[in-house]
Amino acid sequence: MWISRKVLLVKRRIKKWLAVFRIGLIQGLAFRAETFLWIILDIFPTFILIASWLAVFHGKTTVGGQSLSQLIIYYLAVLIIINLAEVHFEERWVENVRYGKIDYYFVKPISLPTYIIVQALGSKLMTFVTFLLPFLALMFGLIHAGLITGFTFTFSKLFVFLAFLLLAFIFDSILSFFVVFAAFWMDEASSIGHFKWMVTGIFGGTLAPLTFYPQWIQKIAAFLPFKLALSTPAQLLARNSVLHSDLRELGLFFVYVVVCVFIIRFMWKHAQYKYTSAGG
Repeated sequence: MWISRKVLLVKRRIKKWLAVFRIGLIQGLAFRAETFLWIILDIFPTFILIASWLAVFHGKTTVGGQSLSQLIIYYLAVLIIINLAEVHFEERWVENVRYGKIDYYFVKPISLPTYIIVQALGSKLMTFVTFLLPFLALMFGLIHAGLITGFTFTFSKLFVFLAFLLLAFIFDSILSFFVVFAAFWMDEASSIGHFKWMVTGIFGGTLAPLTFYPQWIQKIAAFLPFKLALSTPAQLLARNSVLHSDLRELGLFFVYVVVCVFIIRFMWKHAQYKYTSAGG
């Protein structure tokens, strides 16, 4: 009897999640043209960076210990992570908190953070479908041009990369939740969102592998989790095999994410008592 009741509760919870997931999927479908435009805007800088490195590599086989093919694979991996792991729901929900538009989420049979994250997953599925075709076109174009050579595919490398990708999605969602929950205490929480983009861009290794950065940036990045979400998995994909250091950093990233989950749960618990709205 107790087990059947638990199974029923789990089924109901999954049904709620699927309903919210469909909402995210429908919203992603409704804004598919905008999503496609953002993907193209992400691909274009990648194309420019690759073209710039072509000029740098003129007459050279390696730069900074990396071949041109490895750098191109790195940028393709960064493109995958940015489009499939990064979320941008903070701006919308900061506005909802600021203007008191989340009242009815407190009485729904699903918590606000769960609603946001499941909806984001639905939107990400639509992003993946939209992202796939232009990404494959870019990748096969680079292969046809002879710019990607010596790439080794292994299931172990794919598995570890996907594990990093999943943790990167959770981590970026936590950062976005931090911005949203900050709105319960401050009016200009959206500025924290801009700071988030800047910090992840610099210390994550968006523009180039961190080994090309000044030593002082590398030292700071070594103590921060941002490189684990971007630079580390991108470098992993560019190499021929999985190193022990990759597995160690994957475990470290998992610890970071677990700690951040507890912090964000604490913030949400106290944020609910800071919320006020008025009107009718």
